[in-house]
Amino acid sequence: MLKYNHESVGDFVENESFGYDWLQNPTRRLDAGEDRINLFLRGQSVDQSYILNFQNPGVIDPLESLLCVGAA
Repeated sequence: MLKYNHESVGDFVENESFGYDWLQNPTRRLDAGEDRINLFLRGQSVDQSYILNFQNPGVIDPLESLLCVGAA
């Protein structure tokens, strides 16, 4: 998740985001408010999941982490 303080929206960054200016893929844009992301890390030596809850308060203010827990 990437948010510039002068903008009210945030952008979820993934591999496809690198093809856009400032990593802002319009299909991955998140408006101000509370959001939840399920993050899965999979690879040769890793297999973990996390739940991330955060608040995007809008313009000027940074993202606020509300919860980050490992998922079973």
